[in-house]
Amino acid sequence: MDWKIFVKQVSYQLGIKKNVNIYLSELVTTPMTIGFLKPIILVPLASINHLSAEQIEAVLLHELAHIKRLDYLFNLFLSVTETILFFNPFTQLR
Repeated sequence: MDWKIFVKQVSYQLGIKKNVNIYLSELVTTPMTIGFLKPIILVPLASINHLSAEQIEAVLLHELAHIKRLDYLFNLFLSVTETILFFNPFTQLR
């Protein structure tokens, strides 16, 4: 299956207006989403060989949900807040 077409179709169904790219990477160990203006899904190259098509679809759906919920932007906001308030012990609670 062409995963780029799958991501494009599901992005449309989820109402994601941005173009989402998907890349295989040897540098990551778990699937992840990066970027806000140009979201990218990074999938570990090793996982493609060990997962079934249904499992890869589930991983991509999970990452698209992060994009839909703007999790990257929220995590960026948290990181900036923690950096500014580094002296406050309550910022270390999670």
